[in-house]
Amino acid sequence: MLYINRPRMVSLAARSACVGAVLITFALPSCSKGVSAAETTSATVQLYDLTGNKGEFESLGTASGWQGLPSRVRHIPTGMVLVLIEPGSAQLGSPDDELERDNDEVSQEVEITKPFYMGETEVSIAEWRAVCSDLPVDCEFTASSSLPVQGVSWHAAKEFVTDINNMGSPGWRLPSENEWAYACRAGTTTAFSFGDDVTADIASFNSEWAYGSAAKSKRATSPQPTRSFSANPWGLFDMHGNMWEWCEDCYFADPTSAAVKVVPGGPRVLRGGAWTTKGSELRSASREGYAPSSSGSEYGMRLVFSI
Repeated sequence: MLYINRPRMVSLAARSACVGAVLITFALPSCSKGVSAAETTSATVQLYDLTGNKGEFESLGTASGWQGLPSRVRHIPTGMVLVLIEPGSAQLGSPDDELERDNDEVSQEVEITKPFYMGETEVSIAEWRAVCSDLPVDCEFTASSSLPVQGVSWHAAKEFVTDINNMGSPGWRLPSENEWAYACRAGTTTAFSFGDDVTADIASFNSEWAYGSAAKSKRATSPQPTRSFSANPWGLFDMHGNMWEWCEDCYFADPTSAAVKVVPGGPRVLRGGAWTTKGSELRSASREGYAPSSSGSEYGMRLVFSI
């Protein structure tokens, strides 16, 4: 698959004042899979046992099955909620008979050997501003701080990772493509984590380009605030649609090839589709590779935290 070189660059020269890690209390975000105050119990192993910073994360929900770590945590300085993704294996890519599949969706068995925490949502405007005060120049939609931050190039995403790591524990990063796809599928094998069709009431995309048996409908005209739609089976929102999300990896048409390696300046992987794209690009297996300088109102990101 060819990648598109989008020339609009994100100017980060004005990003000068990063906000320190002020320890404040955030209200629990309103979402369809939220937890009540009674459920915010301590886990067997607190995340600060691994980070060494007691004021950085708070537990949400009960202990997970993986060494007792909390299933959800909040990063106190930014309010970002993270979901524990436990190790496991999955068949990534797409089967030969999947509707509108592309040739770069090579089917492969992938094993995730280490757990990690993944952002429950795409990074929001509020979360971005908690790290750096200036928004990307291509962040077009700003009416609500709960909107995902837009106009994020891969380079800008990497700089944001550096900034948030400088605030505290240095575990933040972009997900690998395999981690992203594994978390997106969330144990499912259908075209989307919610089945083989996608409609405008379950994801933000250009629904004039319907997929499967779904009828055409009025297309999205902007990204939607985080948590506007139901989460996938593992509690992650907008893994299908709303914003393209950058991964760490370089893009190759055959990700299983022995020739796959880091290419400085080469295209980087984007996953998930966006509010501007057709339904087929929201599939769990859909992949794109754009230049790392690419920017626009459909480009965002989701972070992970290594443990």
